[in-house]
Amino acid sequence: NEYNQENYVRSNMMFHQNIATSARNVVMLDMYNSISNLILRIQEMLGTHQESLLVQSVMRDSLDYHRKIMMALNNRDAEKASTLMKNHIQIVQGYFKKV
Repeated sequence: NEYNQENYVRSNMMFHQNIATSARNVVMLDMYNSISNLILRIQEMLGTHQESLLVQSVMRDSLDYHRKIMMALNNRDAEKASTLMKNHIQIVQGYFKKV
């Protein structure tokens, strides 16, 4: 299954860690490091409901956004990457409100 919870959590944490590190922004990196354990616990909690359509949707949408964000960054399109990141955060927050 492409949306295996364990693989998702690992790749999701690595993606966000790489973004925070690559930004070379100490505040962003400190902020990420301060919330990364919370993010990990939430994702592991959702893993207990891996078969739910909501969790599958979160994983699918997050991976889709990660791919689009990486493409924008690779194309050096900061505006598009920023817009995608904001949309990604809003969508994930919306999912957490449903849980």
